[in-house]
Formats: sequence, structure tokens, C-alpha cells
Amino acid sequence: MAENGTSELSNIKTMRDVFDYCTKNNLHSVAQGMIELAPPRKLREIVSGLILDESKQYVNQYRNRFGEPPYLNAIKNFLEKHYSTSVSTSSILATAGVTGAIVAALMMLRKRGKSRIALLEPFYTYHSRQVEEVFGFAPDTIPSNPDFSPNWETIENKLKGGLDGIILCNPGNPTGRVWNKTEQDKLVSLCTQYNTLLIIDEIYCDMIFTSTPHYSPIQSTSPPSSHVVVCRGFSKTLAIQSWRLGYAVSSSSNINEMMAHHDPIYISVTWQQHALAEYLEKEYDDFQLHCKTINELLRKNWEILSPAFTKALGWEAIEPQGSMYGMFRHGVKSDIEALQDGLKFGVGVAPASMFYGGNRVNTGFIRIHVGMSHDKAQAIAKTLLKV
Repeated sequence: MAENGTSELSNIKTMRDVFDYCTKNNLHSVAQGMIELAPPRKLREIVSGLILDESKQYVNQYRNRFGEPPYLNAIKNFLEKHYSTSVSTSSILATAGVTGAIVAALMMLRKRGKSRIALLEPFYTYHSRQVEEVFGFAPDTIPSNPDFSPNWETIENKLKGGLDGIILCNPGNPTGRVWNKTEQDKLVSLCTQYNTLLIIDEIYCDMIFTSTPHYSPIQSTSPPSSHVVVCRGFSKTLAIQSWRLGYAVSSSSNINEMMAHHDPIYISVTWQQHALAEYLEKEYDDFQLHCKTINELLRKNWEILSPAFTKALGWEAIEPQGSMYGMFRHGVKSDIEALQDGLKFGVGVAPASMFYGGNRVNTGFIRIHVGMSHDKAQAIAKTLLKV
């Protein structure tokens, strides 16, 4: 690899940096998590009809600070129908994606005089960035077991030390691991015991590859616990990443506090909330079919890409339980070296050192995303195997 290229790689800090490097050098990238597909046709038709309807141009004005009533009602009905979760609209906040929900929850903690936040390793990089932006310093980290399962002794010791908040991604990014009900309930119990807010990023909750369904603490508690904030969105499932449509579910008191922080930053959630509300209410069968199709595609892409990476680079694939990611164990001296090896085969990956605290050089892992067309997955596999 050219000296200039090696120098560029030394400055890579995020998945987007890898993506930009690959774009500049005309290489494939499976580093940045992105569904490279079109939203459902019926949803797009609703959007186009809405924006062209002269009688509904009011949607382009600022929207309700909590979210428009049709959107909140649609989410309430959707939660009941799709997740067997019963909550009132007062426990739902429309947010600018999952990011908006998490930032609002962190701002709520800061307003309360709280500041010590922890992430469970390996963690989604932007969760760390969000904590840094809100509080001005990096979060604590809580190491998991070697198989990415929770290390309860470490978790409780951290809680005893005075944590104000924990951010968890379920299904996991980057691991693809799904927390089961027993684990989730135990973590909620511990957070409640130590008066810690558990913020759960569930953006991938409809991307499950096993027979065990996704479970969320809000399914078991009505009204939702004040110690839990669940953050969800549609960016990945419906391939509407730039629409920035999400929602938070928590106690009504938390929702009121979070809105007071979310509104000054984001002003209002985009007008597409009206279209998504109509889609969820009138085209629920299409949503279910779309989810099924996406999951089958993700799983098939993993089955195409994982053996190609293993054969080309000797990496050991770790089977994901959900999400749109897969991890591999590599055998070289650093994660950046593993990234460089992948680039020699024409593909950019995410070094797992990005997902750990403490400036670690070698975690022994890399991550790929599989949210692409079947044809693109086959093209990447062909690129890997032809070198």
C-alpha cells in the first residue's frame, strides 16, 4: 500500500472515514452501517401524494414539539399491534431519529446534575460521541465477556460506583448480539436499584435472525419505568436514513423533560412523520412484508460475504443473531492492519478498535455491514476471491 494511503488510514476514526477513503480510492466499503436499498413503494407513494396535495401544505411548517397527534397515535397503535406493547401517547416523543432521542435523554440527565455515563463494550461509536458532545468528556466503558455477553460482576461494580446512565444497543452494533428477556430484566432491575437511567437503542429491533423474538423492557411495564428510555426509529428497517424519524418511549415525566431539550435543538420532527403515520396505520401488512424481505436479504448477504472474507483473509466469522452487521476475528497484530489487509482485497471494513474505549490498538475483531443488494454482495464476494 502506498505511503500516502497508509498515512490516510492512520487518521481514520469512524466508519464514515473508511467509507470516504473507499469512495476516494474506488473501493467497496462495508464499514458504514447503511441500508443501500429503496424505501417501500407504498410509503414513497404516500409521501409523494402528501407533498403534492395543495390542501396539506401546512405539513411544511413547524410541527408539534412532541410530534403530530397522527404520528403519536400511529406509533401507539403500532407498538400494540407489532410488539404487544401498551403505552399512552403521553409516554411517546417523536424524535429526530434515534440520535435525537438519545441526545434528549442525555440532556435530561445533564439538567438533573448527572454526568457519569457508561457504554457496554463493544459500543456504537456515535453513542460515545453523543456523550462527549453533551457532557464534554468521554463516557465510562463496561467490558463484556469474550463472547459479548454481559459481565454482571463488572456491570454491578460500575453501578455501585455511581453511574448516572448506561447506553445499550439491542440488537448490538457492532456485535449483532441480541439480549434475551432474562438479561434485559436483570439489567433494568440493577439500574432501578442504583437509580441509573438505562437508555436502550433499539433501532435494529426488527432485524432478528433467530427464532427468539426481540424483547424490550417496555413490553413488561405499563406505564413505562422512569429508569428506562427506549429509543427506536425507522432509518434501517425502512431504508429512510435521511428522513430522521424516530421516537422515544419512557415515563410521561421523562418524555416531558426530554421534549424540553429535544425541541430547542431539532425544532421539530420532519414533515414525513405524517406520511409514515399513514403508512403504519393503513399499510401495516406491507410493513410486515418489507421487514420479512429485508431480513431474508440481510441473512442471504451474510451467507455470501462471510465465507468470502474467511477464504480470502482467513478471518473467523461470528454468527450474528440480529442487526445488519457481522463480526470476524482476525489474527494480525492490530485492527488497522486487518483493515489494511481488507483494502488490499478491494474492500473497506470497520476495525473494531473504534467500538472500544481506551485507544485500544488490537481488539482482534473487525465488523462489516450487509445492508445492500444481493447483486452488490455477490460483487464484493467476487472481488475478495479474485485477488
